[in-house]
Amino acid sequence: MLEIQPESRGDFLSVCAVGKLTERDYQKFTPQLDRLVAEHGRVRALIDMTAFEGWTAKAAWKDFILGIRHWNDFERCALIGDRSWERASALALNVISKSNIRFFSAGERREAWVWTHEKTEH
Repeated sequence: MLEIQPESRGDFLSVCAVGKLTERDYQKFTPQLDRLVAEHGRVRALIDMTAFEGWTAKAAWKDFILGIRHWNDFERCALIGDRSWERASALALNVISKSNIRFFSAGERREAWVWTHEKTEH
């Protein structure tokens, strides 16, 4: 399940990925992200993946499509997790995308929050 957290406001989106994600999770989540991008242009996101357990095959495809469509739409995106592949993914995406993506460990949630809310110079 992709749970949008109550602290989401304006151009900031806080999400928890819980359990194994399904196609239905993306059918519910994608329109919300599309709306935020349409309203604000680039958005800031904090995505907590500490309870994430993977995707179904269809959900993995939906995640890929969502990532391509919103490739450069994140001013800052903090990924919180505890797995080495999550860290490696964040580093790789940050190199090839115009979005600013950083990985934070589960114990660095406060730092992730602060980083996503820092003002950037354009």
